[in-house]
Amino acid sequence: MNAGVDGFNRWSFTNRGDLDGQWQLVRTFDTNSWQYFKRVEPEPVPYFSYGILTRFLAKHSSILQSQCDAPDLITSAARSPQGNLSIFVLNKSQANQPVTLTFANLTRQTTLYKYQVTQSSVEKPGFEMNPLDTIETSSAKPALTDRLPPMSITVYSTYKLMHSDPGITAD
Repeated sequence: MNAGVDGFNRWSFTNRGDLDGQWQLVRTFDTNSWQYFKRVEPEPVPYFSYGILTRFLAKHSSILQSQCDAPDLITSAARSPQGNLSIFVLNKSQANQPVTLTFANLTRQTTLYKYQVTQSSVEKPGFEMNPLDTIETSSAKPALTDRLPPMSITVYSTYKLMHSDPGITAD
């Protein structure tokens, strides 16, 4: 997002798995029997990795200026046309990383919901992408401190979405 990318590899969303299964987001095809599965299941790591990146990002959102001094963290932030905020943080290191997010120009109290994926969490049976925490920020408390697990994607968003809710497309 920081580099101006505004689209994703849409082929991965429709790939059946019979040509290049390593890129598919859902398991639809059994390459051993050369048959379609009767029940479609997500391929958890790519599915939830793309999911956390696309689920909290409304069309026509503005990319906000964000800065990160930690070499192992990558961050980007977006504000929807209606003013909803989503902050994306990638921890690309093999270690836990402390993070402090400081918000400039806060004029009112804001509630953020924390969502997170790691390979180990999404591979657990029954994983659901629900808020892990609720964080209050305001002009009196314009920062939040957290600890991010290794190789993780974390989103702090004003959107409160439960696993069964559809993602944000327009706002």
